[in-house]
Amino acid sequence: MSTSTPKEESANGYEHDYPEPLHTIHKDEYDVVIIGAGPAGLMLASSLARLAGRADGIQARTIEVLKNMHPLGQQMLDRASASYERTFWDPTPDMKGIERTRRAISVPKEIEIGNGATLGLQQGLIEQAFLRDMERRAQRVTRPWTFKSLQVRSSGSHPVTVEIEKVNERLERVGETKTIRAKYMVGCDGGRSAVRQFLEKHHGVEMKGDWVDTLWGAIDAVVKSDFPDLRKIAAVHSGHYGAMYIFPRENNGDGQPVVRIYTQVDKRTGSKSGEKPWEEREKITVQDIIDTDKKIIAPYKLEFKKVEWWTAYPIGQRLISRYATMDNRVLLAGDACHTHSPKAGQGMNTALMDCHNLSFKLHHVLSGIGQPILLEDYHTERWKVGKRLIDFDMEYSALFSGEIPKSTPEVANYTPDQLKLHFSNIQRQNAAVYYWRWGQLLVKRCVNTQPVDLLQEIQFDSPGAFRLYVLTGPTRYQHLNSSRIFLLPHCMGFSMETWKDFKGLNAGLYADDEELGGTWNRTQESHVGGTHIKWGLPDGGVVVVRPDGYVGVVVPLVEAGWRALEKYFAGFLIEQQAREARL
Repeated sequence: MSTSTPKEESANGYEHDYPEPLHTIHKDEYDVVIIGAGPAGLMLASSLARLAGRADGIQARTIEVLKNMHPLGQQMLDRASASYERTFWDPTPDMKGIERTRRAISVPKEIEIGNGATLGLQQGLIEQAFLRDMERRAQRVTRPWTFKSLQVRSSGSHPVTVEIEKVNERLERVGETKTIRAKYMVGCDGGRSAVRQFLEKHHGVEMKGDWVDTLWGAIDAVVKSDFPDLRKIAAVHSGHYGAMYIFPRENNGDGQPVVRIYTQVDKRTGSKSGEKPWEEREKITVQDIIDTDKKIIAPYKLEFKKVEWWTAYPIGQRLISRYATMDNRVLLAGDACHTHSPKAGQGMNTALMDCHNLSFKLHHVLSGIGQPILLEDYHTERWKVGKRLIDFDMEYSALFSGEIPKSTPEVANYTPDQLKLHFSNIQRQNAAVYYWRWGQLLVKRCVNTQPVDLLQEIQFDSPGAFRLYVLTGPTRYQHLNSSRIFLLPHCMGFSMETWKDFKGLNAGLYADDEELGGTWNRTQESHVGGTHIKWGLPDGGVVVVRPDGYVGVVVPLVEAGWRALEKYFAGFLIEQQAREARL
């Protein structure tokens, strides 16, 4: 449920092809009620629909997840602007201009994720893709309604009672209310979350944090410039006028390339303003941001042809005390849980990963196969990620603004060169992944000998299952007598006939002869067993990958390994009556 309207979202030169929303609520009971229809709420709704049958930057891990939600991910990729490199600019020795001091690939290679790009795409287009994905599964957003209150009873099939109120196009309440019941409610209604504020006021939830003493502006514009890195991610520090951050975006509705520019505006006069950021914010105009951009980027020229959107904001880093509360019947996700600087490009990305994590856990609990402990795990896992994000942003945003981070006061003793290197290394951490992913594993699909990445082989779709990857180790069939054969399609004696009794398994059979680092095999020049070696399982093992793509557990191919698997799944699944397995 959302307060925004398609007409409102179609401003700024974009033609959004939004499905027509629902305006009337016909049912009184739902499994899950989602408050908020921005990227976080739509990601959760789209994910749950799949399992049941003003942001703009998309980081590499998010791209990886969206690729597994075909055709949703590909639609975003096709429209977005990709940045493969980040550049760093600092003052010239005479402090009268800027010069490029370092270049780096956008995503560190050691992360082994996607194609190494960060994508720029307007939030409205991201929301459009989610809305269309929901429509394909007969789901639509109900607008325009706003959250009013909630209650949770101790019993009943639908213990959460939610009161919502209708608003008009100016977001004014019109007096029409509706009460609905749900098994669970999720607040995905942004940094000013009405759900979170209600929980803070009535149920002891706290939003804790601090502010950075600096003021920034953000602007989306079509520009003309001789600055050479305008279509790359560029961090620019000037000698006297603060910093700016350039992030290339997609073409607008007129086919013109858009760029997002973040600008430090509290040094626009050449020295730090003495005003409080939240007070100074009210005085900032779009012309102040434009003039400051031109000063920072000098001697390069910057002409603003069209301004599509702008804002000014102080930087605050705050984190919710609980992602799940009221017996885990009420949950929060996205900016309702964590607020921070937008320059790291992690707000929407972290929100989408919150909802990706929550969706499969909610689905398993609602389906009767998952224990409620899964929802407590959602809080535990995502709160840790949120804490790391806030800690990172506190250091990153302070360094970007030319301040000494409170968390790392030792950087005050760094030389200028050490400080530049430290900042660039910190800046690239926004592509980091906080849990152990399966990672890029290149194998060969045996049925047609096609090289593939295992992570992209299974879509995030019904039934939302855990994936068990069995790494067989050196094959022990008698006619495969080599001690280093890992199911090679072209090895002497190997044939798909070997697996004819395993009906339906052929499509899921892979040869480990693509990943580097394995043993050379004389029958072909590819590396053999590289995936086994890469994951520390030269003799084989079982890797359990969760529906959200993270590794759950790794066990060896021995009796103790099977017992460990049983213990792992018994920790959060409900024992079911045995039935025929589906392959």
